[in-house]
Amino acid sequence: MGKQFFEVFPKLKLDQKNQDLFEQTEIEKVTTTKSRELIRVTFLSRHLIQKENVLKVENEIKKQFFQDYTVRVKLYERFQLSGQYTPEKLMELYRDSILLELKNYSPVEYNIFKGADISYPDEREIHLTIDDTVPARSRKDELIRILQKILNERCGFAVHITAAYKEKKTGKYKEEDELQIARQNQYILWIHHVNEIQILINSICCALVPICTLVPGIWWQNKHTAGGFIQIPGITCPQIGMQFQWTVLC
Repeated sequence: MGKQFFEVFPKLKLDQKNQDLFEQTEIEKVTTTKSRELIRVTFLSRHLIQKENVLKVENEIKKQFFQDYTVRVKLYERFQLSGQYTPEKLMELYRDSILLELKNYSPVEYNIFKGADISYPDEREIHLTIDDTVPARSRKDELIRILQKILNERCGFAVHITAAYKEKKTGKYKEEDELQIARQNQYILWIHHVNEIQILINSICCALVPICTLVPGIWWQNKHTAGGFIQIPGITCPQIGMQFQWTVLC
């Protein structure tokens, strides 16, 4: 049996609502990474606590105990809920928390789940009907993985989640949705170009090694010499941090 939450954090000051919520929770374990940059606190609650409240307590622990340190605090909640909770009842009460968590994780999964129709064929199955879009088809499996982790590992259910597609409705938000998708595609292209530029820079650095060894000899053999920078479009010389001698051979 773990310790009560405020036995582990006796000096933690919270607002009355969070004080009442966390008074009945138990700390199961506290771990940290080897670099001590992350502290993980796993706690057990026998009543549902919304994600917004968990994040507020996370921030208070960081602010009150580790403000002057480069340490992150992460709370991992686990629930032991009574038999009155069914997957449908839980989703009704906890959907906003799931949306908040998805929003912090990825806007793609967040938007897919936000627009999904949810049905419950039986007590062990949840069925999602989601808009048929390119992002939805590429991220559906990841969304299902996250939802099953929340419902099964965190909340103690044993549900199976399935998904099907529906034709995306057009309306006044169509342009906003298309703009969001375009921005996501631009970001992916930007990452691709950054990787290409990095490869180019590394190649230039490798190629300069023999050139630099030849510069002293070329300098004396040729009267017309100059100093200059390598310039790659879109990147300034200070960013590359590389200067070398180039020669004009007549």
